[in-house]
Amino acid sequence: MATRTDYAALLSAHWVLDGPLRPLDGEHDRNFVAGDTVYKVMRSGGNEAHVALQVACLEHLAAKALPVPVVTPTRDGQRWVVVDDASGDERLAWAVSRLPGNVLAAVRPRTAAMAHALGARIAPLHAALADFAHGALPQTHEWDLRAATDLYDGPEDLASHPHATALD
Repeated sequence: MATRTDYAALLSAHWVLDGPLRPLDGEHDRNFVAGDTVYKVMRSGGNEAHVALQVACLEHLAAKALPVPVVTPTRDGQRWVVVDDASGDERLAWAVSRLPGNVLAAVRPRTAAMAHALGARIAPLHAALADFAHGALPQTHEWDLRAATDLYDGPEDLASHPHATALD
């Protein structure tokens, strides 16, 4: 398992790190922040097309003057690189500018006014993505409620689910 020091060495070969790495949560990536930059290191076996999709999406939104992270190129101008971690596994690494704010999971209390403000900030992003297209853009994903029926065979499958009582 790679340590923060391992990741710092790996990333500093391609970017100038502005301070020590501090870990951030992430679903698929190992994320770190140093100064005003967020560094993303995908899990082993990550798909380069997935990174290209994320980069293209951010660039599309930035072109519409929306407040999104800006991709931070490597010293030699690449948007992302393939690196070998401490175990010798290939990983994709890329970096984006850090936006001001707090992680929503850490904010308490969460009020109706906050939810309204969040929706007002997300709506322009949603509208701006209406004309976004990319070859790696999936038709659906595991968070798409429209595809929820594809996850189960039917009501009898749901009845055996560990959280079935929450579905009643």
